[in-house]
This record gives sequence, C-alpha cells and structure tokens, in this order.
Amino acid sequence: MVAKLKDSLSTISSSLFTAVSLVAIVIAGMLVFINLVLVGVIELAIQIKVKVSSLI
Repeated sequence: MVAKLKDSLSTISSSLFTAVSLVAIVIAGMLVFINLVLVGVIELAIQIKVKVSSLI
C-alpha cells in the first residue's frame, strides 16, 4: 500500500515537473518573440523618424 502510494506520488511529481518545464519553455519562447517584435517596432520607428526628419 505504502509502496503503491510512493510510486504514484513519484509519477505525479515527475509529470508535474514535465508540465512545469514545458510551460517555462513556452513562456521563454513568448518572451523572446515579444522582444523581437518590440525591437522590430523600435527600429521601424527610428527609420520613419529619420525619413521624416530628412524630409523636413
């Protein structure tokens, strides 16, 4: 009985660990994507600003 309980507990903890690591990977990927988008938007804004200031 105790051995069965320990076995199921270890299974649950390992699956929890897997789920947590997957979520962490997904969050990290989203953060990288957001950073790339932000950098792209900032660079675009700088280019537009330079073009506008060169026209004036």
